[in-house]
This record gives sequence, C-alpha cells and structure tokens, in this order.
Amino acid sequence: MNKTKAPELLAPAGSPEALSAAVAARADAVYLGGGAFNARMGAKNFATDELSAAISLCHAHGVRVYATLNTLVRDRELYDALCQAEQFYLAGADALIVADFGLSQLLRRYFPDLSLHASTQAGGHGTLGAEYLAAAGFTRMVCARELSLSNLKALCSHSPIEIEAFVHGALCVSVSGQCLMSSMIGGRSGNRGECAQPCRLPYSGSYPLSLKDLCLAAHMTELLDCGVASLKIEGRMRSPGYVYAVTSTYRRLIDERRNATESEISFLRDVFSRSGFTDAYFTGNVYKSPHLMLGTRTDADKLATARAEGAASLPPEPEKIKITEMSLVLRQGERSLLTLKTAFGAATVAGDVPEVAKNKPITAEYAIKQLSKLGSTPFTTAQDTKIDIKIDPAITMSAASLNDLRRRAVSALTTTERTAKELPEIIPAPDFGAMNLVPAERPVMSAAFLSPEQITDEAKRYFDEIYLPLGVYDKTANGFIMPAVIYDDENETEKIKALIRSAVENGAKYAAISNHAQLPLVDGLELRIIASFRFNITNAYAANAAISRGISRVELSPELTLSQMGYIAKHFPSSGIVYGRLPLMTTERCIIRSLDGRCGECAGVRCPKKANIVDRTGAAFPIIAEAPASAKTGRCRSIIYNSVPIYMGDKADSLAECHFAAHSFLFTVEAPAEVDEVIGMYKSGSAPKNSGFRRIK
Repeated sequence: MNKTKAPELLAPAGSPEALSAAVAARADAVYLGGGAFNARMGAKNFATDELSAAISLCHAHGVRVYATLNTLVRDRELYDALCQAEQFYLAGADALIVADFGLSQLLRRYFPDLSLHASTQAGGHGTLGAEYLAAAGFTRMVCARELSLSNLKALCSHSPIEIEAFVHGALCVSVSGQCLMSSMIGGRSGNRGECAQPCRLPYSGSYPLSLKDLCLAAHMTELLDCGVASLKIEGRMRSPGYVYAVTSTYRRLIDERRNATESEISFLRDVFSRSGFTDAYFTGNVYKSPHLMLGTRTDADKLATARAEGAASLPPEPEKIKITEMSLVLRQGERSLLTLKTAFGAATVAGDVPEVAKNKPITAEYAIKQLSKLGSTPFTTAQDTKIDIKIDPAITMSAASLNDLRRRAVSALTTTERTAKELPEIIPAPDFGAMNLVPAERPVMSAAFLSPEQITDEAKRYFDEIYLPLGVYDKTANGFIMPAVIYDDENETEKIKALIRSAVENGAKYAAISNHAQLPLVDGLELRIIASFRFNITNAYAANAAISRGISRVELSPELTLSQMGYIAKHFPSSGIVYGRLPLMTTERCIIRSLDGRCGECAGVRCPKKANIVDRTGAAFPIIAEAPASAKTGRCRSIIYNSVPIYMGDKADSLAECHFAAHSFLFTVEAPAEVDEVIGMYKSGSAPKNSGFRRIK
C-alpha cells in the first residue's frame, strides 16, 4: 500500500442501527453479517429485506460494505452458503469475508467479479500466508491480532495483497481459527459463530484466559506509516453508541495523523473496557508482563460505561449527501434525461418522453422544485449545487413523470445492478482425480507424540507413522509436526527451515503441516505431506483445496460427525482423530508462568513447560508449551488440551464405514505405560474403563 495514503477505517455493523452510527461517524467501510454463516451469530445482523437498504445507505455516503461468510461450512450447507452469498451480491456488497477454503473455491466459480477477503479465522499470520491467499483468489488478508509492529511492517512490505489489521476491540486468547474450547466443552463452535466465551470464565481461582480489549489508538502514527490498507474495529456485538464513539475517535486520529491523547484513551476506556486496554502483542511486550494483558469486566468498568452512555446523546443520523450537480434534458420527441452527481458517484437515467404543451409549458423552476424533493433519501441539494436545465420550448412533463425520474436517479446512485447467478440446487463433489477411492484393507496407523520418551517399543511396532514436534524431532520418529503458527519474525522462518532440513537428514519421511502457508517450507523435499486437523477441513471442497496442491492426506476437523467425515473420506485420502486430547486453544502468551505470577522471569527460572487449569466443575485442562516455539524460536506459546481424550477403540464398525485412509492418535500427557495401555485397548476393541472419554458421534 502507498504509505502516504491514509488506510481505510473499517467499522463493525452488527445491526442496522450500528451501521447508521458507523456511517455517521464517517467510517470508510463497514462489515456486516446476514442470517447465517457469520462469526457473530449472536449479533442482531441483517435480514434479507434489510440488506439492500443498508448497502444503499452506505454507498450513498461512499462507504464500502464487506459481508461476512466467515465460518466453517459443511458439505450439506454449501448450497445455503452460496444462496447467502448471492443475497449479498445482489444487494451490492463490495466484498465477502471468508474463512473456509472450500467455500472460497465455489465463490470464485459462481461470483468471479466479487472480491474475497480472507478472514482472520483463515490463519493469516505472515507473508507465506498472503502469497497463498493471493494465488487462491483473495484480494485482502485480515491478519492475526497477535502480530507485532515489526511483524506487520514485514507483512505489509512483502504481501501481494492488501493487509487489514485490528486496532480496537475484544481479543481472543487463542489464535484465531485454532480454538475448539467452546465447541468441545459446550457444543457451541467458535468456528461457526456460536462461541460461548469459556475464556471469560474463572479457572484455578482466577481468570487466566480473559484478555483485556485491544486499543492501538496510542500507536496511530506507527500504523499509518507501516503500509496497512485497512484498520479494523471489532464489535459487531456492541451497541450503536459504542460504534459511533470508537469510530469517531479513530476517524479523528487518522485525519489528523496523530496518536491519541490520554484523555481520548480514557474516553475509549469509559465507553468499554475490561480493566483497561492492552497493546502487548503490537509492542512485543507480551513475554515481559503477560499478566498485564489479563482483564475482566468489573463493576467499575460497567459504571464508567453507564456514565458515558448517560452523558452521550444518541448517535446522530448520517449527514445528507449533497448533490453537487443536477442536469435535466427535455427534448421534444426524445426520452427525458436526468443526471445526478455527488462526491461519491454519478447516475444518469432516462424517463418518459415530454408531451407537447396544450396550455402552459414546463418551466425550469418547476422542474427544479420537483427534482429537489429528496425528502427521506440520503441526498439533498444546496445553494452551490450546479444545476443545468435544458428544455425545448412548448413542451411539458407531469409531476408524476418528474418524480419517477428523480426516484430512479436516486436509486441508481445507491444501488449496484447485478444479475442473479444460476446456482446448482445440489453442490456436486469436487471434480478431482482422487474421487471414489477404493478403501484400503487396513488404514494407516498414525500417532503424534510430544516427546521421544513417550514412544515405546510397542508404539514402534503398532504405528506406521510416528510424529514428533519439529523442535524435538529425532530418529525415534519418522515424521514431524510443524508449529501451529509461523510469523514474519526475524530469522524465525530460517530457523524453521533449518529444523526441517535436520529432520529430513535424520530420516523424516512425513510432515504434518498446520496451514496452507507452510506448504512451501516442505515442498520439494522427499516427504509425504499431511494436512493436520489445524486446517479446519469441514467439507470436500476444502479437502480438494489441500489435495490439489500435492498434499497426500487430510486430517479432518474433529468438529465433524463420523458421517460427515465419511462423505469427505470417500473422495479424498482422509484421516480422523480416534484417540487423544485435542488442543483446545493455541495461545501466544505463557499461561504456565502467569499462573504462578512469575512470567517474564524465564531467563532466571526454569520453566516447568506444563501446568493445569481447573474449571468450575473440577475438570482439569493440561497446558503444555509448544516445543519448537519455546525451545527454538524464542516464543512462549502455550497449548491448552482437553480435560478428556477422544476414545473410539470400541467403535471399529463405525470407523470402518468412514473409509478412513488413516486413524490418528494424539499422545500428550500420557506416560509410556499409558501409551501401551491405549494401544492394547485398540487392539482388543475394548470399551473405555470409565466415563472420562469423549466420543465422535
């Protein structure tokens, strides 16, 4: 992006009222959701009959509209998702925000003229991700909230597509797209817009997962200089008053190219905060004092917000848009022509043919009076409106015809004419060579371990593929697992490449990658590449997006049912997780040391690398530091695992119906003896010994 050009200010519109507030606050763009497939299903959102009016209002004011389709979609939902996309398309949306790579393939096919923005749920962490997204047809990447200023500068300097960054609003403690906690413990998937926010609940007597809201108002000049294309305010669940107050503040800072004052930040804090704000990810201070990132919504916060709302008036209606030019041409025997121009666009429409005047011919003054009756429209004329009226003598035109001409010109200024698409009533499976696979006599047995010490002799005999995290890989394994996330940190990618080369030299034959961006790091090596469950593959088109790039097998999302997995596995080499504790959250802050208040002391204190947090029911969730991140690249990444493992050892018949190419096991906190016990249970098809297991339905 041209650094001399101010970035777009993108405001949330969770309701028609919030949209009006964003327009009144002079946002450059808004993002909104429809009745389905958006990551804020708890917001009021927009009914089908509200979309056209909302988008017309925005376009009249020169405000762009981005519609959200940013959830994971299952195969039977693809048609409905395309219908929702068509509603956005016909209403005039300027772009769609998408998280599912299967859905994005279909959107490119049926709506090739509609821009796609990759949601932060899609895993936009660095330049490699931006390059993949560009190749996949996206024009913008919404980057991860965890990026530092140096990360953001590097990304903006090298990205082939626009970069959008969050500047204000709620922070998820987990990396976007990598949170299964709400889904696995409460049945409400954050990846499908239904997050129950378990991170805001107490654990082990405190709130170690509840982060303060983000506020980068004090860093505006740095953001303006780093090349980011769009600055995004989070808040589709927030009130119109919140949207107006926050958007107005950032509008002022951008226009004046300055950082916020203490009083402005105090104002934003009163509008809404959780014990204040944090900028730790952006400044890179997350590892020095991560406990300062934590915050809850206190009584004092609520009182401050109530006072702020009481002192503030309702958000004003958006200002009327001035018609800068009005041109009317009335020629005998020809259709009438009206042109209206504003600062944001122009429209010319043709109307009725003027009639020969039987009595008094039409005058310019009368025509102007009728055409200026803009009433409830977003437009108005002014004293300096340039008016050009050309009327042949001895002709007239009825008030009804002039009013119709005006109405259609106003409509043309605010609407985008698009033709409905011919969508198939049934979305066929992807047309790819791997379709209709012949089931193998025996699925590959694949196991991931966290340390070499867990890999027993029995495990070596039972499992065909044995994986270790890249940072601790040794010859006891034949595959490695890539880190959950790779950023554009100085030398981090080079360190990862060096670890990959070392693993290959030490016998690695398999690589489990975490997202599409990591493929170039392992491509070209003598490795079979597996797309791990972190790809969030929930439909056959998403599987196709991976397999068509040379990936050998996809590990399906554990949020799917067995029947949903089976449909994909019939067409593409797939695996399902049949045993293990799922990673519920991947966090870029050290939860382990923050629990004992000694975060930031890692240089002088030996980190245990493991801990537990206990919820209100007594369930204990293990936390383990990600080996390659903490040991090799300087990051203190914590992964929170489920309190209970998946167990499907006694469901052999159900698993056989899925036609899996592989069965995946995840060993995390298990001691070697427990690993052997699990293997024995699967060999014998034994039922679990107690209720402390999770089933795939």
